[in-house]
Amino acid sequence: MAPLQVTTHFGNQQATADAVGCNQSTVSDWIRAGVIPDARQLQIEKLTRRALKAESGCLERILQKLNKKPAA
Repeated sequence: MAPLQVTTHFGNQQATADAVGCNQSTVSDWIRAGVIPDARQLQIEKLTRRALKAESGCLERILQKLNKKPAA
């Protein structure tokens, strides 16, 4: 999922931030880096009812990171 694709869908960076629940500067960071974090991609996919789709492997990468954390 490309950051510019997301901002186009929502209209602009601020509208994207409002929809996702983050700051506009965070959306700007995604655009600068050219990547949206996996968890946000999954959130955006759900918010857009799959009009925008998360990259393949997002869920698996998140689960892998969770499994690597030491038990409390």
